[in-house]
Amino acid sequence: EVIHGSLIFPNPNRRASQSQSSNKFSKVRGDALDPIALEVDDEAAGGLDNDELEDFAEVQKQVEPEEVVDGDDDEEDDEEDDDDDNNKKISDGIAAEARRKKNEKNEKRRRQYRMRNFQSVRMAHRHGDALKYHAQGQPKLAIKALKEVARDVPSAPQVYSSLGMVYEDMLMESLKKTSSQQSLQQQQSEAGNGEEEEEKEEPKSVMDQVFKDHLDLAKKAYGSYHVAAILCKQDYTLWVKAAGCAIQAAEMHGRATTTTTMKNHHHNLSTELQEENRCERKRWFFEALGDLKVADKLKPPGIEVPAKLAAVHMEVGKLSEALTILTDLKNRSTSDGASSEFQSSYKAWMLYADLMLRI
Repeated sequence: EVIHGSLIFPNPNRRASQSQSSNKFSKVRGDALDPIALEVDDEAAGGLDNDELEDFAEVQKQVEPEEVVDGDDDEEDDEEDDDDDNNKKISDGIAAEARRKKNEKNEKRRRQYRMRNFQSVRMAHRHGDALKYHAQGQPKLAIKALKEVARDVPSAPQVYSSLGMVYEDMLMESLKKTSSQQSLQQQQSEAGNGEEEEEKEEPKSVMDQVFKDHLDLAKKAYGSYHVAAILCKQDYTLWVKAAGCAIQAAEMHGRATTTTTMKNHHHNLSTELQEENRCERKRWFFEALGDLKVADKLKPPGIEVPAKLAAVHMEVGKLSEALTILTDLKNRSTSDGASSEFQSSYKAWMLYADLMLRI
């Protein structure tokens, strides 16, 4: 009885079976992920009493959900794919929202930059009202209003840039009008006889006044753009616009070397006047050259600015500098796309061919 434990344990059968079942439970719990350990035959379960069977059933309940989950791999893969799609849509939406906020921030920064040099919102509104006159086809009123704003806010580059734009548009409109008149009168002269041509020939003084008006607009446009560029030195577009107006003035002096009337009759100018026009032409090309050099140092995108710089170098006789610029454009690495742009540019190749002919 002592050996069997009957004096200590009122139910020796339970204690003996409990020790055996504890070993079995330890094996089952230790091998819970092993499907072989989950297979318990009837004979092994037969040595357990009802309480132990209930405990064993609880162990099975704890293990079976993992076994069921392991068996549903396909469903899990589908769910993971759906989750990936949803995550991708969410990430795309977040990226789009980030881009929208960035654009709004940049636009706000640009508005702040435009307002930065104005003393108040009222000054900015006055600047906008002046531009409305220009949009409505009233350039003289626009110039008057912009000059008033410039007197009140002399350090705002936007005002001078707007003045340059108005003067440049007036110049382009006047040149277009003069060209159409010349074409019309040339057609009429070809239809008439020589006597009528002499009678209808426009006086030289009229042509001189037209030339002076065009040259005055070109100089005013250049001066406005140049002041704006000085006040905002990091904006390469202002330097390029100023150079463009200087080139216009230089070309006008070049054409004025021999004044042409509506009837294509040439009136040779005096030697002094021709020399004056040649000097003015060269001076304005050098003005354009200086502005384009500043613009090129700001590393603008594309090949437009360096190509213009090379063209002006050719006009002033600096062919070696022009050759250096165009050669660099041709051989520039394709990482920034400049080489491919040169290869596909008709104007760039014509400029390069013109340089080769001059050399």
